[in-house]
Amino acid sequence: MNKFSVFVLPMIAIACSNATGVPTDGGDTDSGQDSGQNPADGGTDSPVVTDAAADVPVASVKFADVYSILSSKCGDCHTQSSEGKLRMNTEAAAYSALVGVAAAECSGQTRVVKGDAAGSFLVQTLNGTAGCKVPRMPKSRAPLSATEIATIEAWVNAGAEH
Repeated sequence: MNKFSVFVLPMIAIACSNATGVPTDGGDTDSGQDSGQNPADGGTDSPVVTDAAADVPVASVKFADVYSILSSKCGDCHTQSSEGKLRMNTEAAAYSALVGVAAAECSGQTRVVKGDAAGSFLVQTLNGTAGCKVPRMPKSRAPLSATEIATIEAWVNAGAEH
């Protein structure tokens, strides 16, 4: 038997069994961290759902988070003026102008479709996939980060509540 077989193979077996959660010492696999999934200890019986793009917890995203992103990244054009007939000078005005509202820029599109980020014109414009000759937004500025877009997508997919 060579050194590889004697030393490395047992180490690989141990690493693989730990990665799958199978105890190697016959003990408990609980790391001591609360997963929030055990109803007996106050958790829920369902796992936390996240947006896969940036691991954003869907249930934790509020419109205030979305508005913070939009006002900081899109505010120059959409708070001081009404570019694209979209004025978002307050959180309430932004919500009213986005959710369930037809996109003035693209016939047949809706700015935010509750529960459908991929079908929402807002998300499409942020990703640069809107079509209708609408450029990626924000126009003439750096695009939103993947995490910012994932936050907005998570909010939309969770039902776009205010």
